[in-house]
Amino acid sequence: MDCALLTDSTVIFVEGKWTELGPSKDVLWYPGRNQVLRNLDCAAAYAQQEGLQHYFVILVVDRDLVEQDPVRQSEIEAVTLLKTVQESLPHLNEGCA
Repeated sequence: MDCALLTDSTVIFVEGKWTELGPSKDVLWYPGRNQVLRNLDCAAAYAQQEGLQHYFVILVVDRDLVEQDPVRQSEIEAVTLLKTVQESLPHLNEGCA
């Protein structure tokens, strides 16, 4: 993450994408684990540990760059696809113990 904002009740992680096509899609030890969703998982864990009520991740991109580049647009939009969420957060999927 590029920035963490903390209040008495909330943690907000900010991920900015200025030069990259989009968030990383995996880490060496976990292929398919999207960067923004990893950050969300970390924000949730931090909020729970600190007793905070709310947690968020904000993905900041340059709209003009995204609108001009279909590959970049696809990479950004992929963050919220069901497949991406399921692959990135398997421990939170229905049926997991």
